[in-house]
Amino acid sequence: MVELVDTLVSGTNGGNAVQVRVLFWALFKIRIERIVKLEIKLLISD
Repeated sequence: MVELVDTLVSGTNGGNAVQVRVLFWALFKIRIERIVKLEIKLLISD
Protein backbone atom coordinates (compact mmCIF):
# COMPACT_ATOMS: atom_id res chain seq x y z
CA MET A 1 0.00 0.00 0.00
CA VAL A 2 2.79 2.45 0.85
CA GLU A 3 4.55 1.63 -2.41
CA LEU A 4 1.36 2.46 -4.32
CA VAL A 5 1.09 5.82 -2.59
CA ASP A 6 4.79 6.57 -3.10
CA THR A 7 4.48 5.76 -6.79
CA LEU A 8 1.47 8.01 -7.19
CA VAL A 9 3.07 10.86 -5.24
CA SER A 10 6.23 10.79 -7.34
CA GLY A 11 4.28 11.82 -10.46
CA THR A 12 1.70 14.17 -9.01
CA ASN A 13 1.24 17.89 -8.93
CA GLY A 14 -0.45 19.76 -6.06
CA GLY A 15 -3.99 18.87 -7.14
CA ASN A 16 -3.41 15.15 -7.22
CA ALA A 17 -1.78 15.06 -3.79
CA VAL A 18 -5.23 15.28 -2.19
CA GLN A 19 -6.41 12.29 -4.24
CA VAL A 20 -3.39 10.30 -3.10
CA ARG A 21 -4.14 11.12 0.55
CA VAL A 22 -7.77 10.09 0.14
CA LEU A 23 -6.70 6.83 -1.52
CA PHE A 24 -4.22 6.10 1.25
CA TRP A 25 -6.73 6.73 4.04
CA ALA A 26 -9.45 4.76 2.25
CA LEU A 27 -7.17 1.72 1.94
CA PHE A 28 -6.08 2.14 5.56
CA LYS A 29 -9.70 2.34 6.73
CA ILE A 30 -10.63 -0.81 4.79
CA ARG A 31 -7.72 -2.70 6.34
CA ILE A 32 -8.68 -1.61 9.87
CA GLU A 33 -12.30 -2.62 9.29
CA ARG A 34 -11.20 -6.09 8.16
CA ILE A 35 -9.01 -6.51 11.24
CA VAL A 36 -11.83 -5.46 13.55
CA LYS A 37 -14.28 -7.86 11.89
CA LEU A 38 -11.79 -10.71 12.24
CA GLU A 39 -11.22 -9.92 15.91
CA ILE A 40 -14.97 -9.85 16.54
CA LYS A 41 -15.35 -13.26 14.87
CA LEU A 42 -12.57 -14.65 17.05
CA LEU A 43 -14.15 -13.25 20.21
CA ILE A 44 -17.56 -14.66 19.31
CA SER A 45 -16.18 -18.11 18.51
CA ASP A 46 -14.37 -18.42 21.88
